[in-house]
Amino acid sequence: MDGQASPAALTVCRLLDGQNFMTGFLVRLQSLQRRWTLLLPLACPWVAAAATIWQDWPLPLSVEARPAPVSLPEGWQVRAQAEPCRLQSLTVFDGLPQEQAALVPETDQTLPGGRGLLSWTLTPASAAGTWVALAYSCKTLVLSRPLPASATGFRVRYDRRVRPDGLPRILGAEIRVEAEPAAGVPR
Repeated sequence: MDGQASPAALTVCRLLDGQNFMTGFLVRLQSLQRRWTLLLPLACPWVAAAATIWQDWPLPLSVEARPAPVSLPEGWQVRAQAEPCRLQSLTVFDGLPQEQAALVPETDQTLPGGRGLLSWTLTPASAAGTWVALAYSCKTLVLSRPLPASATGFRVRYDRRVRPDGLPRILGAEIRVEAEPAAGVPR
């Protein structure tokens, strides 16, 4: 080759760059006259520099809660028992949850084994950032927390087959962050 990437290589680079799909693997491209292997970081350095990875973002799948009355009628006593509350639903917000700017997932993929994957691309418009609120089966408990400012994506794994309370069981979550560049790759 003459030092220039072929049109086929540039097409692959553009496709992968648009999908944030670079993970340092080899892609085989075929032409009518020859077969060659292209190492993507060499042909598409901008893709390697913008590589992203998914990291586990732990969710409390259950919590112990104890109901407490706001007021107690005179003469009555309360005996509150702790009960396990299972994570029932998850909402992603642009800003604080009390502002109620819920984001709709961009994709809902069906995975093998009855699993599913909801995905959001994060571009917060609010100065408060992106927040996640978790609602539990005990109905009155909601936990919320901001996602890291460096997160550019969020996804939730769930089991479509297990439906306690009529909702799919949430299995876990991940955030997408920019990967550290390999040695010698400029930022």
